[in-house]
Amino acid sequence: MMAKIVKHKDQLLKDGDHYSEEITFVGNYLPRKCGIATFTTDLREATQRHYGGTVRMPVIALNDRQEGYDYPDAVEGTILQSARQDYETAAEFVNRSNSKLVCLQHEYGIFGGDDGNYILDFLSQIRLPVVTTLHTVLEKPSRGQKEIIVGMDSMTAKFVVMSRKAKKFLHAKYDISNDKIAIIEHGIPQFLPGDPAHFKSVINLAGRTVLLSFGLLSQNKGVETVLEALPKVVKRFPKLAYVILGVTHPNVKKHEGESYRISLRRMVRELGLQKHVFFHDQFVALKQLTEYLQATDIYVTPYLSKNQIVSGTLAYASGSGIPVLSTPYWYAEELLAGGKGVLFPFRDSKRLGTLLLDLLGAPQKLKLMRKKAFAQGRQMIWPAVARSYIDLFHEVISKQIRKKVILKKRLVPTELPEISLRHVQRLTDDTGILQHAKGIVANRKEGYCLDDNARALIMTLQHYKQTESQESFELAAIYLAYIQYAQKENGSFRNFMNYRREFIEDDGSEDSQGRALWALGYAVQVCAENPLGSVAKELFHASKHLVTQMGTRATALGILALCEYLEKYPKDREVFELLRDASDKLVKVYKNNACSDWAWFEEKLTYDNAFLPLALLKAYRLTRDKTYLSIAKKTLSFLEAIYFKSEYLQLVGNNRWMTKSSKACLFDEQPVDAMASVLLFQEAYLTFNDKRYLDLMRMSFDWFVGKNRLEKPLYDFKSNGCRDGLMEKNVNMNQGAESTLCYLISLLTVTDVSYVDMSKPKTIL
Repeated sequence: MMAKIVKHKDQLLKDGDHYSEEITFVGNYLPRKCGIATFTTDLREATQRHYGGTVRMPVIALNDRQEGYDYPDAVEGTILQSARQDYETAAEFVNRSNSKLVCLQHEYGIFGGDDGNYILDFLSQIRLPVVTTLHTVLEKPSRGQKEIIVGMDSMTAKFVVMSRKAKKFLHAKYDISNDKIAIIEHGIPQFLPGDPAHFKSVINLAGRTVLLSFGLLSQNKGVETVLEALPKVVKRFPKLAYVILGVTHPNVKKHEGESYRISLRRMVRELGLQKHVFFHDQFVALKQLTEYLQATDIYVTPYLSKNQIVSGTLAYASGSGIPVLSTPYWYAEELLAGGKGVLFPFRDSKRLGTLLLDLLGAPQKLKLMRKKAFAQGRQMIWPAVARSYIDLFHEVISKQIRKKVILKKRLVPTELPEISLRHVQRLTDDTGILQHAKGIVANRKEGYCLDDNARALIMTLQHYKQTESQESFELAAIYLAYIQYAQKENGSFRNFMNYRREFIEDDGSEDSQGRALWALGYAVQVCAENPLGSVAKELFHASKHLVTQMGTRATALGILALCEYLEKYPKDREVFELLRDASDKLVKVYKNNACSDWAWFEEKLTYDNAFLPLALLKAYRLTRDKTYLSIAKKTLSFLEAIYFKSEYLQLVGNNRWMTKSSKACLFDEQPVDAMASVLLFQEAYLTFNDKRYLDLMRMSFDWFVGKNRLEKPLYDFKSNGCRDGLMEKNVNMNQGAESTLCYLISLLTVTDVSYVDMSKPKTIL
């Protein structure tokens, strides 16, 4: 449920009758410290002032932590970012209110799921028109990022962007109709000219020439470029003071601490700038920010990348009439055109230094820039911006622009078991995950294996990716440590270890090698920005040569590893060539064994079958090689015909494998095969956009919870473990690591993405 629900829903609905209209705002909200929170708060308050007391404007705020924030009364509900059920509960809340419209603030980082795809759960359920403000529009989105915007298009009446380039990208890259996109400037406070000398005294910089950069601090802000430019500038202008105003970005601080700020302070000391550079580590309220802006002579935004479509800090600075020096990111190019600012190349401290010397020595030039910037700013003050939003709201409501509520072919979270790592923790110690269990009790006599620690690493990182759970991250570090210890100098791995932490074999099976590689590739993809990912990357490169030296199934697992790595590092030519070689090897194996009535890679069907077509589908995504796609589709259809002869998944039993001349054995069916089937049909849907594969993915998962040959669940709702297999007449009651991990990987896969059927929209006023 939502972390906070309005106190009296029935009273709310009654009270709503006193208002002519009601508009619900959804986004981050103050006192949460971020730019989106400031924007949502300012926009709501500005529109509220315009309407006076005639319109109610409740807020649903996004939380990035369980305890939330001390919100004002305007916030009547909250969504915990990582809690998927909260999105549907919030939609129900909106549907029961008197709202006529939802104003949504969208940024990829503020919603849960891959690239923030949980927002589609919310949008697909509400029955009101939506106006969505896009704070980021990417020129080169990933597949997931693009799918979210395309999905939102079906459920949004109007998009708002803040620059012409954003509108251009939205139309050209995402195929959004131009008449559905409105450009409204980023709002700014209504600054009134004041005496700079007075405000310099207020911020304790009386008599100084003030340079300012403000906003949440992170490495992409490029502050070091300014520091490198200052030594020659302060020689000529010894009263120069550079103020770096703002706290470290909360997400950066969470993962990296204050390492960037510390490096900047060290740089200040090394350059001898202690008397000229001032770090003000605070998230300032509007009154304080106004004081700093009024005291500023030149504002600097030295961002390191052009890929910034809007900047609230730049809007504030330029709109308040401050001359600006900026790198040429997209928003700066547009906002500062016509002499309102000066651009300098990325990371070019020498050019920045020259410009500073030029401007500081030309007060008339600065005065002209200030005049032009202030004139532009009158169009950006919140009353004007609020008026534009209100006109848009009225257009959407009065024209009864219809919202398409999508019939979703997806797994609704409430239909699935709750994700719990309890049994995984029961099996895990500081060495790794124990491979077997007697019932639910860990069997220490059987020790550990590489296979299960690799699966455990994948599962916990899936969980971490979706929830940012510190618990799952800590578990992942344990499993990665096992893989690291298992790796030999030549890059190969050992598999089995006894409880005394002694490996009992010199070389692990080929499958265990491939599975370890897959886990490492996935760890690189998920954790590239943190120390766990750097360790995984080092281990991956030491072992990647194994991919072309292994058997068929291990090669398929290796292909998955290479694809995961290339998702993060697509320009790594060596890894790409390994992918081609390994995929070509599977093609050759298929051609050597397939015939008209046997579209398969081998002469028999054994275990982990679905990984073979899955590997070629993944390879096709990165290479666009149609041979891979063709063989993947043939073998996918072949496997589907065998697995789904009934209204449930029926796997090839390992009691006797299926051959060209013999039928599949009905037992023992294994969780590893069900998991592979879930992953295969998920990828098939993403490749072919055929909703039938979603049904097959769901049926594959349902095998775990009782929709199988014996109509008995393998998942144990009490222990949160998974039983080891489906035998001839009963279920194997042991709950070892392999079965539990396969169940959890399957569950995390089907809950990870909102699968939307775009072909059957219902239209609701």
